[in-house]
Amino acid sequence: GYPADKIKYYRDGMQGWAILGLTTVPGVE
Repeated sequence: GYPADKIKYYRDGMQGWAILGLTTVPGVE
């Protein structure tokens, strides 16, 4: 799995990605 800091960044970034309209990594939600 990813490091804790990366998980936090990823989760926090999800909202930003959604706004940007970027696709998420398959298999990771």
